[in-house]
Amino acid sequence: MPTIVKITVNTIPENASVKVVEIVGELDESNLSEIESAVNPLVQDQNNKFIILKMNGLEFMSSKIIGFLASVYNKMSSDNRQIIFAGCNKTIDDILSIVGLNQMIPCYGSVEEAMAHLANT
Repeated sequence: MPTIVKITVNTIPENASVKVVEIVGELDESNLSEIESAVNPLVQDQNNKFIILKMNGLEFMSSKIIGFLASVYNKMSSDNRQIIFAGCNKTIDDILSIVGLNQMIPCYGSVEEAMAHLANT
């Protein structure tokens, strides 16, 4: 039985090159295809310079998801594009710290903070 997750993709109206992927629930092997289906087309579109993963509602992620996010980071950074985390709760922040993913991918408290950073770069 797949773990429940809701994934929503939005474009920032002021900046079409920024996509926000909101994730609510849990991500593991049973729903890896759902996050891949949402994120891979964004990665393949070179017009998307930034992908912000809004994770306020994410409660858990497995090692398979971490591997997927690392591959997204590699693909994006090889094209001078960026994936960004926003709104990580303590559990997700701890997971990202343990595996070192937050050393490669910046994490901001909110999408608004991430957007403010992008505006200054």
